[in-house]
Amino acid sequence: MKTVSLNYRVGEDGILHLDVPIGLTNTDLEITVTFQPVIPTIEETLSLCAFTRV
Repeated sequence: MKTVSLNYRVGEDGILHLDVPIGLTNTDLEITVTFQPVIPTIEETLSLCAFTRV
């Protein structure tokens, strides 16, 4: 079993598109997808606010 962690952005259509090269061919796989919204830290929020005040 291999675990791959990725960060992706969901588009305006609300659909998450994943293209994940795994190096296997002609193989049946069991796939589990867990998703969790990313909540920015206070530092990231303050940094974004400072950047957009230009």
